[in-house]
Amino acid sequence: MEVHGKADYFYKKCFEKKLANKDIAFKKDGTTQLKLEALPAVVRFTSISKITGDSNGNQPFLYVDKLVGGVNFCIGLRIDDKIGQYVPVSALQRNIKELTDNRP
Repeated sequence: MEVHGKADYFYKKCFEKKLANKDIAFKKDGTTQLKLEALPAVVRFTSISKITGDSNGNQPFLYVDKLVGGVNFCIGLRIDDKIGQYVPVSALQRNIKELTDNRP
């Protein structure tokens, strides 16, 4: 099964320790590799997240509304229409200050 667009499937397989190479479809734009490289920081997310902000929309292929993280890593959030709450949709090894305009 291809994981593209199926974050819930991906994370379920990760937690079950059943994710296989065949489950991952790499995009040609390189974003899949960047997300996989950011995964180790996800484990430490609550201890390294210091900044939140609205996405500035300047990053191609990054379709998020809000970002949470720090100078080395951030998670992109988007409203889930079914539940009306922000859900994580992207993990990036990027400085959040480069991806947001207005920060508290």
